Amino acid sequence: MSTLIRNLLNAVAKFFLGILGRGEGIPLPTPSPTPEPTPLPHPVEPPKPGPVLPPIPPVKPSPFTQSQWWHGYYAVTLDWGCTDFTWEDKNPFHPECAHFHEGMDFALPMRTPVYAGYQVTVVGVDVPGYLGANALHLALGSGKPENHDVWLYHMDQVLLHVGHTYPKGTLIGYSGNKGKVTGPHLHFEVRPHNAAYFHSVDPRAVITGKAPR
Repeated sequence: MSTLIRNLLNAVAKFFLGILGRGEGIPLPTPSPTPEPTPLPHPVEPPKPGPVLPPIPPVKPSPFTQSQWWHGYYAVTLDWGCTDFTWEDKNPFHPECAHFHEGMDFALPMRTPVYAGYQVTVVGVDVPGYLGANALHLALGSGKPENHDVWLYHMDQVLLHVGHTYPKGTLIGYSGNKGKVTGPHLHFEVRPHNAAYFHSVDPRAVITGKAPR
């Protein structure tokens, strides 16, 4: 009986030893490496404030850009008188000027309504010799010698008819960009009554409604 128990114990011992022997070849899982701490980013310096700029002063409208001939403010892009703009001719009556601009150019957008600032008589529409500028010749008032003529260039459309007289406030037509231009605008020119080209005068009085009637 003791022999049987001894053999049984030996068998059990061999069984467990075999299990332990086979387990020696099974690799144990490798532990994950401990991650290194991520370095903190360098602090970003806030941008330094730039120089304090002075405030932009408000644009003061010129008294000559608000007119009874049109409603609204429009800038003067080329004034009457001496200029370096080579598109303009040399005026023989102003030898001190390299070039001379015979009127004032106002930056009226395309098809801005233009009205009669005085009673006007239409002398000519699209007068020849003005490089396709659709030149409009208007005599102011009753045509007395103290009155003047107004010439409007680059009109897109003229609604008046030659030989007719129209009261102040009549819609003359619409500004445009016909002829030799760099963009839409209105050329406003004033001459003594029936005076020829190169005899223009400062148009400010007529633009602002202060010329003789």
